[in-house]
Amino acid sequence: MPNEAYNKVRISWAGVEALVERLAEQLRGQKFDYVIGISRGGLVPTGLLAKRLRYFKVLVASIQGYDDQDNKLPHPILLEFPPETLLHGQDVLIIDDVWDTGDTIALVKKIVDRAGGRSKTAALHWKPRRSKHSGPPDFFAQETDDWIVYPWESPKPVI
Repeated sequence: MPNEAYNKVRISWAGVEALVERLAEQLRGQKFDYVIGISRGGLVPTGLLAKRLRYFKVLVASIQGYDDQDNKLPHPILLEFPPETLLHGQDVLIIDDVWDTGDTIALVKKIVDRAGGRSKTAALHWKPRRSKHSGPPDFFAQETDDWIVYPWESPKPVI
């Protein structure tokens, strides 16, 4: 749940498109053997970037960062991951929607690197003052301190 001190900012689909285009500009000319989208928030930007940049080998890392009451977990939990043998010797781009603490994307990066892959990271938003990791993602569209609400996020789960 967002801390009340955050400024809550809703991003429209047009806003997402602009952020994705900003990332795409940075990534043009970069070659990756695989792209890993972090589930769930990173799946939409991953799909949009993969389409724009003609990345066909798209994988998913399922990570749980919040409990079923939307409380942030102390550490992200790895639920599903591509076979590490697939990543050995490969250039891999890891994409998420937001780099808040950076723990989620750092976990995926650690696994890719341990498997012998060469990883780069990308996010629509980077929150440097919240990050627990030195430096920004390799590629990011916008720096912010705001609590971002993306258009694919529903206020409550629909069941």
